[in-house]
Amino acid sequence: MNNNLYNQFLQLLSLIGKKENFKSIYTLVDSFFNDYLDGYICVFSCTAKNLSELRNPRIYTNKKQFETDLDKIKTENKNGNLVEIATINNQIIYCYMNYKNKDFDKIKQYCIEFLGSHHKRIDQLNEIKNLKKLSDSDDVTGLSNQRKLKSDLKYLITNFKKTNEAFSLLFIDIDKYKDVNDGYGHVVGTDLLKQLGKLLTSTIRETDYLYRYGGDEFVVILNEIDEDVAEQVANRFLKKVCDYNFISLGHSFHLSVSIGVATFPNHAQNEKDILEIADKMMYEAKKNGRGIVCSAKDLI
Repeated sequence: MNNNLYNQFLQLLSLIGKKENFKSIYTLVDSFFNDYLDGYICVFSCTAKNLSELRNPRIYTNKKQFETDLDKIKTENKNGNLVEIATINNQIIYCYMNYKNKDFDKIKQYCIEFLGSHHKRIDQLNEIKNLKKLSDSDDVTGLSNQRKLKSDLKYLITNFKKTNEAFSLLFIDIDKYKDVNDGYGHVVGTDLLKQLGKLLTSTIRETDYLYRYGGDEFVVILNEIDEDVAEQVANRFLKKVCDYNFISLGHSFHLSVSIGVATFPNHAQNEKDILEIADKMMYEAKKNGRGIVCSAKDLI
């Protein structure tokens, strides 16, 4: 094989290997075929969910149209070679090249090996991402869990040294949740947790974070929010929950929550302390009558 062509091909593969999306792969491979081999790549995919990431216009979901176009290519390019080079993740990948290229078989093999290994790598990355997402998610509400909370707190505190951006933490607990759970059963209790999770999700900003800490406890991280504003936000949450009509299995519920507020770095210097202080403030709210907000700024 021509050394110059071979080196260019290897350079192309090294560039593509650093990218993780299909569009970059096919754009670069197709460019290589056009520039050096007087040919191109076309793909027929049975997995429509991936089509938005692939390169147009040589992407097909309609098999009949694909076969029609293949026949047209064969008719119009009698001096060329159209070959199926791989079937990966239900995507059938074809390439077209001129017969005059004596290195077709070698290049075909390079494409098969590369596309196969790259798709396998993408599958492995997606599997890892999915497993990580599952390990960071609460199986009842679908919210982030305590594990993810601690990881995010560690990141935010480390990032504070660079950005000097404070944040506040709200520790939220449903008042008398045990009475509801015992009186109406765990199915209703679980449904109320899900509904509260959705209500809180609709209340926070896109830059904030919401977690189910465990049991009937939720945590919200308010980015770039000081202690005074955090207390105002907590009171808005309080009112939102109190005004909401929760319905489950034909029963109507009006819940209240107690909320503890703490701000980093005003009230704590590490992730463990800010959680403990916000939790302590939540219990202060419980002791003072429930359904209220208690901020560390009032006690520390």
